[in-house]
Amino acid sequence: MLLDFTVSNWRLFTEPVSLSLQATKEQQHGERLTRLKKFGIRLLPNAILFGGNASGKSAFITSIEFMKNFVTNWNDHFLSRNLEPNKYDVKLQEKPSHFAVTLYLDDDLYEYSFSCTRRLVLEEQLSRSNSNSAYVLFHRE
Repeated sequence: MLLDFTVSNWRLFTEPVSLSLQATKEQQHGERLTRLKKFGIRLLPNAILFGGNASGKSAFITSIEFMKNFVTNWNDHFLSRNLEPNKYDVKLQEKPSHFAVTLYLDDDLYEYSFSCTRRLVLEEQLSRSNSNSAYVLFHRE
């Protein structure tokens, strides 16, 4: 189950842009929320992206698709063919793009993130949290 997704330096995004499905403290319609009691988190059952034309909705969705393909379809040419850093700022073309996701799976929270350029992965990390502890499963630079 998706909790959060964040991306920066992707297509038209320069700064980090996030989607969070964590509910606010609002109590109205609270019965519709998914509760992760051991983490003290309430999750929204759905989300909607809306905005004006050319405001980044499609770019945001493609960033999620890129991250999925990074994990599932990796090959030696993946970054050079698929990474789309901010296309409006020439200086950002060589700067790293960052991707991060938090998921709830099998009663634990997983946080996976990576930073990359079109040439290489600069950093990648996966961590796992349960109700008692948090630990890094792997970290590479």
